[in-house]
Amino acid sequence: MLQLDFIKLVAVLGLPLLSTILGLFVGNIILFDSLLISAACGYFCYSALAIHPAYCLVASAVLCLVLFLIQHTQIGFWAIAILLSYCWGFAFALFAYHISGNSELWFYSVLISGFIIMLLLHIKANKNSLK
Repeated sequence: MLQLDFIKLVAVLGLPLLSTILGLFVGNIILFDSLLISAACGYFCYSALAIHPAYCLVASAVLCLVLFLIQHTQIGFWAIAILLSYCWGFAFALFAYHISGNSELWFYSVLISGFIIMLLLHIKANKNSLK
């Protein structure tokens, strides 16, 4: 009975939050990518390199701005869009691989489809940002 209550709680609280995050992700993937990469680098800066958190925060903010600006150039957009689309596709494929009981067919199917979908989302976001 307790497990069912937990599932209801996750459905009531988690689904609206998840849909909000997904809406921001799909609509602003260029900004989302920049934020995600800069947050990961800031965390690495603090945890692995033991640099003061204030410096890591400044470095993350600068990196986010630089990545966002690079993605608004033609060469930078294509380089980052292809690389990050592959990374997103790979992350989705790993998830599918583990869910499917280590099926390589699911891995490669999700990798290819995830890469294409994410690349199309990057192209859509780039066209919307140029308007």
